[in-house]
Amino acid sequence: MSLRPHHYKLVCLLSLFYLLLVRPVFPESGTNVAILFDGPSDFNAVIVENYKNEITALTDGEFYVNFPPSMIIEADWSVQGVDNVLNTVLYDPRVDIVITPGVLSSINVVRRKQLSKPVLAPWVIDNELTGAPVSEEGTSGVKNLNYLSSASVIKRDFKAFKDIIRFNKFAFLFMPVFPEAIPEIEDIVLTTALSIDSEIVMIPVSEDIDQVIKSIPADVEAVYITPLFLLDDVKFNKLVNGLIERKLPSFSLMGRIEVEKGLLLGLNPKQDVSRQARRIALNVQSILLGQDAGSISIRFPRQQQLTLNMKTARAIGYSPRWEVLTEADLLYEEKEHKDNFITLAQAVNESLRNNLDLLATERSVSAGAAEVWRAISVLLPQSNIAFTASRIDEDRARASMGNQAEKSTTGSVDVNQILFSESAFSNVSVQRNLQKSREYNRDEVRLDIIAATSIAYLNVLRAKIFEKIRKSNLKLSKSNLQLAKIRRDIGVANPSEVYRWESEIALDRIDLVDTQAERKNAEILLNRLLHRPLNEQFSTIDISLDSPYFKVGDERITKYIDNPRSFEIFKDFMVSEGLSISPAIRDLDSQIKAQNTVLRSSKSAFILPDISVGAEANRLFSEGGAGQRGDIEGLPLVSSQDDTDWTIFLQASFPLFRGGAKIAEYKQAREQLFSLRLQRQSVIERVEQDIRSAMNNTGASFPSIKFSKNAADAAHKNLELVTDSYSRGVVSILDLLDAQDASISADLNSATAVYDFFIDLVNLHRAIGRFDFYLDKQENDIWFNRLEKFYNKSLEGQK
Repeated sequence: MSLRPHHYKLVCLLSLFYLLLVRPVFPESGTNVAILFDGPSDFNAVIVENYKNEITALTDGEFYVNFPPSMIIEADWSVQGVDNVLNTVLYDPRVDIVITPGVLSSINVVRRKQLSKPVLAPWVIDNELTGAPVSEEGTSGVKNLNYLSSASVIKRDFKAFKDIIRFNKFAFLFMPVFPEAIPEIEDIVLTTALSIDSEIVMIPVSEDIDQVIKSIPADVEAVYITPLFLLDDVKFNKLVNGLIERKLPSFSLMGRIEVEKGLLLGLNPKQDVSRQARRIALNVQSILLGQDAGSISIRFPRQQQLTLNMKTARAIGYSPRWEVLTEADLLYEEKEHKDNFITLAQAVNESLRNNLDLLATERSVSAGAAEVWRAISVLLPQSNIAFTASRIDEDRARASMGNQAEKSTTGSVDVNQILFSESAFSNVSVQRNLQKSREYNRDEVRLDIIAATSIAYLNVLRAKIFEKIRKSNLKLSKSNLQLAKIRRDIGVANPSEVYRWESEIALDRIDLVDTQAERKNAEILLNRLLHRPLNEQFSTIDISLDSPYFKVGDERITKYIDNPRSFEIFKDFMVSEGLSISPAIRDLDSQIKAQNTVLRSSKSAFILPDISVGAEANRLFSEGGAGQRGDIEGLPLVSSQDDTDWTIFLQASFPLFRGGAKIAEYKQAREQLFSLRLQRQSVIERVEQDIRSAMNNTGASFPSIKFSKNAADAAHKNLELVTDSYSRGVVSILDLLDAQDASISADLNSATAVYDFFIDLVNLHRAIGRFDFYLDKQENDIWFNRLEKFYNKSLEGQK
């Protein structure tokens, strides 16, 4: 349960009474430092610990600095409460130095005309807004006052916000305590808004978040948010969600720390408490050495880094421009596809179900099965049935003498059965072998699809790593730009270094955009192989050397690849495995069997006839008109024929002469058989070549992983040393540029080495004709047993 402001005021009065009358015990020697916070916060303990550690470490052995627990004071988040506590410590003779790590307390001290003792104010959020004094020498110019300078943050933020969102009217959310602490805040904010040609609405933020959201006018297009320390995390999240529901872009003065909580944009990086504490420690040491706080430099360059919450951007329907995407540090850039995570194995299985090329091949195999049945059907009984209704001219009917009536209806049925036909029997065998050939060709396509999908998936992973490296490099260049500006400001470097880094950043952005395009293209290719919408987004899962997809993580493989002799035996084994299961070889074996049958059939055609048996029956159902039986020239006659005729026959046929076609067919069949046998030998050589080449590539790419990683580690260490030297003015910008280029090249090579190795493994499995995705533990053990037997037999043969 939180205390109300008037409760805090009572606490402050009691604390003052305690300090003045009860008088807690202070160390009698050394320097006593008081730390004053604007109000209670979980972050206060972190700040105190950092200040204590840095100041103690810097002054140890030279000065004795105390941090009395009673002088770690929290006010009540009110101007009056902060003022009361400040007065207490400023007029307490036992306090030697005061540190005010709070916005309200820092505003309070920089607006005081005089201070009775040294005060250090690290959190002056905006010099112009707070009215902090600045001398020509870059100090406060006020006795006992030192603060860490921050340029016009409001002006900077407004300009950046306007450039990114391009609004006409925006809201300014602030704590009601700010106008009390800075009476001129409204005029300053309105003037700054006019400078960017925008209308602004000032909205105080209370703990009633629903009312705050309602108070934002409907025509407001964006919201700027100042520090809202009075809101706990629950209320702040409610405010963030309310802005998202209103589809309002938001900009945080605090920067990344609040962008991580759901606000859209911010320029300030995450607060570096340690760096700030080290600067305060240096200033404390200077004061202890006798320097007046008012003569200590207030310059404290703070880096700026645009941070963009892409999850919030998607929620409010905001699509950043390309230059914003390349400049900003993007949070939650990859959309969470909780229902669309896909592993390598899942991608392969999906492609086998849905890939259009494979589905088309499956249909061809199904069509081939019908071709086999059509060949068989010729050897089965053939039967036809017919029904005929006819009418001829009367003259012709009369002239037929009763054999053909003017009107008649007849029916017939016949049955035929081949008893012997070398060509028909051979065709069945040929079609069965050709069907096996189609099935093996389908298996080849399946292997191609598995390999293509696996490589496409790996290329997506590699592209994502490259994109991450490019982003890191761009961020590093921006950091070095800040170093160059500091070097320029202190006179160590000339402005050309700043321009050089700005040029480098532009080039880094080009590289990043190109890398992002490569990543998107890799995703499009994978979607096509899976027969998904080409622009569908998905999440991937990275793989490592321990992943179960390959045998790399199995320790049993080590002894076969750790020396040249074993590796050569291992290659021989892989070749034997590949040749025994290669669908390409089996495809040609089936074609050769079919062609052998064709050749045998063409020989038999010279001597063997076709033999068949059949029967036919005809039935006259009706006749009428002229020419019908029994009515010739009008005289009744009696016909000896009944209405049904039938025939049974046995037939042997032999083509006697076909103009040399038989000889041509025989020669053609023989030459095609020779061609297929040569093709088989060629395929065997190609399969062995592919396996051995893939083995060599894999054997080379595996150790390259370690080598490239070592190179990347060394490049990183070198970059750290050169960056430190550059920041101290020891080395030139060219040295740092070389070190940075070497570092990113090493990182890219390291990432490439890992995925090159996996792609080499995929190509090896494709060359062999089998992938380990579908091998269970038992099948894997059987494979290793075969390898062990082959290995031992080869060693015995070498003795």
